[in-house]
Amino acid sequence: MILSVIILSVTALVVTSALLGAGLWLTGRHGPTGTSVRYGIAAGVVEVGAAAMYLLWINVGGSATLATANALLVLGPAMIPLAFHAILPSGVARACVVVSFGSVAAVAVTSLLLPAEGASTIRVGALALVCACAAVTAAISPEARRPSIRVLAIAVAVYAFYSGIRVIALLRVDADATPVPVFFTDIGAIPVGVVIMMVVGAATVLFWVDVHRDAHREIEGTRTLLVIADRDVSAQRPELVHELREAASVVEPTALPVHGGAALAAADTTRDVVRLLRDQYLWTDEEIALVATISSR
Repeated sequence: MILSVIILSVTALVVTSALLGAGLWLTGRHGPTGTSVRYGIAAGVVEVGAAAMYLLWINVGGSATLATANALLVLGPAMIPLAFHAILPSGVARACVVVSFGSVAAVAVTSLLLPAEGASTIRVGALALVCACAAVTAAISPEARRPSIRVLAIAVAVYAFYSGIRVIALLRVDADATPVPVFFTDIGAIPVGVVIMMVVGAATVLFWVDVHRDAHREIEGTRTLLVIADRDVSAQRPELVHELREAASVVEPTALPVHGGAALAAADTTRDVVRLLRDQYLWTDEEIALVATISSR
């Protein structure tokens, strides 16, 4: 059991690191997609925390430790409906978010009040419900036109179905003491969860790659570029490029990162970006002079 939890923890850590690097590089932190990056990273961090709490519970025990571990395990996939709601809010997505976080709360409370076996059944049922909500929000999202999101929706739907079957198997044990097949025990569920986690992580990164590619297609014909024109300077002083992109995103949340700076949808916002660089980022006149405005129309 300990080895299985360690494998889960390492997988969650690897997936989280991949999401962090790919997400911030491809989409940045701002705008709806940037928000989805933060939720994706948060989901990975939460799963790492869940694995750590399970290790603590195995070695130390305690209902509070188990409740925390169970709640964190369910909270991870609950971030998926939240991420899709951030991309495009809708009534269905909002309902899925409420159901998902209600499930997390229910797991936390029942894990404190019930024996470990009963709490485990509730947790598995909550996972089935949360993953079903995740699949629904992914399927109804406008981004479902992308193969990566369809793969994500299918993956979490499969895990929802698997968890539903697990609930039935666990309830049968309570009813007639029938042994649970190993595939449906906690130990059997860990490799299934690891595979699903890796598929979801890969699909998420591919989604961000698609968004990044589409953004650059948009840049080619409809954007005004605000960049450090001197490539040597941009290479030697990457902090200037970072601050330029950050200021552009503050002024225009839909600003897109490009080589050496940012792409703006409205040309008249460039003055606001330059003003922000001077006033808030304390750029000197020499640094301001490095910024070039290029029309891509």
